[in-house]
Amino acid sequence: MDGKVPPIDGASEIANLGTADCYDFLQEGVDAVDEMAGFTPLVDDWELRQDDSAARLVISEEIKEAAAAFWKKHG
Repeated sequence: MDGKVPPIDGASEIANLGTADCYDFLQEGVDAVDEMAGFTPLVDDWELRQDDSAARLVISEEIKEAAAAFWKKHG
């Protein structure tokens, strides 16, 4: 991960891919889709914390860690 995409943008894209529609297209199985959908709470939390830059910084780090773990497992 080169950091060129803001964490929230990447998390939003991953969460959007982790929808029910994705089950038919992934060959890895349901686990990968469920893990992608797991980014949704992070995105929701980010959106709720509009006035809290410190919380957003923490959420950004959580997103980076989750993305790195996902990439390590499925990349």
